[in-house]
Amino acid sequence: MGALRKLNDKTGEIKRLYIRPLYRGKGYGKQMLNKLLEAGTKFGCSSFLLETPGFSRAAQHIYRSAGFKERKEYPESETPTILRPHWLFMEKKEQ
Repeated sequence: MGALRKLNDKTGEIKRLYIRPLYRGKGYGKQMLNKLLEAGTKFGCSSFLLETPGFSRAAQHIYRSAGFKERKEYPESETPTILRPHWLFMEKKEQ
């Protein structure tokens, strides 16, 4: 499961990318992420944001391999303030 939310004309946010445990490690997360990025590009996005829990190392690996880099929190984040110190915020800018 996963979603893309447009934050403005050029920025999309990857939301709720989740793979059930039974299906992890089979490349589905990477495939879903690529489909969301492709859709965002078609919608005119040249920059993508996401947030992920600090303990989600496998997800972070997928995001980094897709070109995401760590960044500071962004104003549109829906993560509760109390959890933000334990979350990782990432961004990918298309060339």
